[in-house]
Amino acid sequence: MSAVGIVVIGLILISTINVQAAGKLQAKEVTYNSVVLLWDESTAITFTQYEVYQSESKIGGWSLVKIIDSKSTTTYNVSYIKSETEYIFKIRYVDALGSEESNTVTVTTLKDPLKGSIEQAVWYGYAICIGGIAIIVIVVVVIVWLSVKKRKAKVQTPSQVCPTCGGAIRFVQEHQRWYCDKCQKYL
Repeated sequence: MSAVGIVVIGLILISTINVQAAGKLQAKEVTYNSVVLLWDESTAITFTQYEVYQSESKIGGWSLVKIIDSKSTTTYNVSYIKSETEYIFKIRYVDALGSEESNTVTVTTLKDPLKGSIEQAVWYGYAICIGGIAIIVIVVVVIVWLSVKKRKAKVQTPSQVCPTCGGAIRFVQEHQRWYCDKCQKYL
């Protein structure tokens, strides 16, 4: 048998042995901004790499997320993805003779726990601010009311006496002052 024949037989044997059946892909540890993907290790003798793909659509639009060239690395943490969003993932097993794709896994990320809290905190802040303003307005109204009431009380009090002559005095509204008719002067 010639060297060419041995090479051909060797390639046939390698391609028979090296038929890559893509392993099962799973999603674990789904959070609001990440997901951990796990898959079966490649059985290919001529393993080259794993390629991690993601899509936000069931009709395609795949994006290559990561290339992993270590055969024993069978997990990947996909991070910095959007909360409350559906993602589809797949792994492509690549070897010297071609590639095979895993099953697809569909994952919906969780709601961002801080998103609602921040919005609630803002609303609580608004409520506290409005409540504080309301209290200030009430206090100012009460102070003005008491001031007006006190001023009216001064005007209506006829028992005021002049400190100089002891005669009766009266309040002159247009000047906002007390006047003694006996002394003929404002106090």
